[in-house]
Amino acid sequence: MDPSEELRLLRAKIAQMESQQTINLPTSSSVGGKRRRIEGIEEQKELVDKTLEQMEEWKRVAKLELENKALRADLEHQKLLNAHNALQTKMEEYQNKQQQTIHALTEKLKELLRKIVESLKSVQTIVVTELEEQKLSNANKFAEMEQQNALKEKVVKGIYFWTNFLNKMR
Repeated sequence: MDPSEELRLLRAKIAQMESQQTINLPTSSSVGGKRRRIEGIEEQKELVDKTLEQMEEWKRVAKLELENKALRADLEHQKLLNAHNALQTKMEEYQNKQQQTIHALTEKLKELLRKIVESLKSVQTIVVTELEEQKLSNANKFAEMEQQNALKEKVVKGIYFWTNFLNKMR
């Protein structure tokens, strides 16, 4: 039975006893009996009052315990919230650090690619220059070979001519 229901029943009992006392007083013939009855009622009333006080105290203690539980729950919630916020902050810091690292690596990669392109252009220039020189050298060798072939042809024609001439003279 909950404390408020018990309190209501006890108050009803007190009211009933007080009403019985007023009914019994005028009809009672013995003063001693009346006194004992009054004392009994007063003792019961005192007992009921003590019970009421005890119930009020229990009610107050229960209320304090509930408040204490609520405060503990709030504290635990706040701790969890603080831990969550700290974790969120760390995660944001980590993400920022990752972004900075990605940015730095991207910049290094761009610089490296720029150097590679520059180096390739330099190599291309060297290769083109060497090819031009090789082409020129080949053209010179080809011209020289043509001159030599032309000279050989003249020599062969000359030998042929003189050989025919000498053969005819004989």
